[in-house]
Amino acid sequence: MGTITVTPDNTITLTSAGGTTSQAVCVNSAITNITYNTTGAAGATFSGLPAGVTGNWAANVVTVSGTPTTVVGSPFSYTVTLTGGCGTVTSVGTITVKLQPTTSIISGTTPVCAGSVGVAYSVINSAGSTYAWTITGGVLASGTNTNNITVNWGATAGSGNVSVIETNSFGCVGSSVNFPITIKALPTATLTGATTICAGYSTNLTVNFTGATPWKFKYSDGVTTSATINSAFTTFTIPVSPVVTTTYSLVSVSDANCSGTIAGSVTITVDNPPNATLAVSAALSPLCNGGSTTIDVANSELGVSYQLRKGATAVGSAVNGTGTTINLSTGVLSVTTTFNVLATRGVCTPVQLNNTATVTVAGTINSALTVTAQTNPVCSGSATNIQIAASELGVNYQLRDAGNTSIGPIVAGTGATLNLPTGNLNSTKTFNVLASNGTCSVQLTTTPTVTVGINPNPALAVAAALNPLCSGGATSITVAASEVGVSYQLRDATNALVGSAVAGNGATIVCKRVTFRLQPPSMCWPLVGQHVLPFSFQQR
Repeated sequence: MGTITVTPDNTITLTSAGGTTSQAVCVNSAITNITYNTTGAAGATFSGLPAGVTGNWAANVVTVSGTPTTVVGSPFSYTVTLTGGCGTVTSVGTITVKLQPTTSIISGTTPVCAGSVGVAYSVINSAGSTYAWTITGGVLASGTNTNNITVNWGATAGSGNVSVIETNSFGCVGSSVNFPITIKALPTATLTGATTICAGYSTNLTVNFTGATPWKFKYSDGVTTSATINSAFTTFTIPVSPVVTTTYSLVSVSDANCSGTIAGSVTITVDNPPNATLAVSAALSPLCNGGSTTIDVANSELGVSYQLRKGATAVGSAVNGTGTTINLSTGVLSVTTTFNVLATRGVCTPVQLNNTATVTVAGTINSALTVTAQTNPVCSGSATNIQIAASELGVNYQLRDAGNTSIGPIVAGTGATLNLPTGNLNSTKTFNVLASNGTCSVQLTTTPTVTVGINPNPALAVAAALNPLCSGGATSITVAASEVGVSYQLRDATNALVGSAVAGNGATIVCKRVTFRLQPPSMCWPLVGQHVLPFSFQQR
């Protein structure tokens, strides 16, 4: 009796995800592995797979894997056929291979200037593609994910780069395309120059450049801007001749590559030569032997210094002009002398004034007499006398202020002390005395100063601490709001001093604590301060 063995047909069952048997991938990208479980078979054959993709059967498992390397023939319909066992069993699927994008070269500008903004770069657009840009040395300003962008470049010179990666409508990613960028440094221009010239002269402004030759620049004098000036050298000199004080500045600069930055301004002060035609005169001439006087320059100029000279020898110190008459001291003279005045302003060549002054020296007057203020200090609004001891007969004396303005009448010498009234004074004042005898004149050597003080306030409140007061009692006299710098002396009705003076302190002061005795009825003790205080007494 025989045995019949029945072998079942081979089977193949998909074990990877359902979509793996119909997948689309980009060329040169790995497919998702396709796997099957089999039964009964001893192996498998594979057909229709794209180049780069292979099939394998091992231990009842079929695996299709790999990376497609071509799109030619896509979509690829593949068949897996089991071998061995019973029956003809197959499984089919489709692998679609998509082409990667081929991105065009990048169009745009290089080199660029450091700090340039809005510089455009682009590639040829493919419908449905997106573009991922990477910028080195700057930042993406606009056009994210598009084929056209603008870039703001950084302020640092050196190397930069623009790169792009395209992703097409199938999701396939292309290779990176690069565009190297050279970032040029910005040129600079700095202006320097002299600061002062004399009117009628010229000076040079200097422009120093950095960057790449040649340079172009403009400058301004504050009113007019120059035409474009070209320079092939790193230093350029501009001669200028301003007639008034002028400030110069650069307007623009560019070099072979870029527009740049400017720095520096120059203010040229124009000094005018001193006026040489001013009037020059001697305050006293003839002058007594051994006396001194001044050489006066009328309408002296501000900003000009005036040096008195004998020939080329300086006499005393230079005096600055005030816009009015100035006085240059001659020092003591014993012979007739001619003086000139040298005027100097800024950088201009000093000028000797056209006019000179001659002081004739003849005769004598004693200039060393004692000259004093009769009262010093005085209160504001008060007057005093300037006294001349041992005045000379035949000599007239004129009191003058510091500006040599006469005060009061001329007084003839008597051989004794003279009194020259000052008139009422409101401020501290210095006086001098001019002595003349008909032959010569001289200013007495001593020049007294009268100090004028501020009058104390007579309206301050004065009060008694106790009033009425019993006989034999004591009280204090107070002064409210006493003034600093003022002393206060308590007195009785006969102006006899009571106690010691007290210095004001800006607050209330106590002048004296006084003991009083009973006076006849109907009488009081008057106290004189700024106020008279009546006291009444009660007998105890």
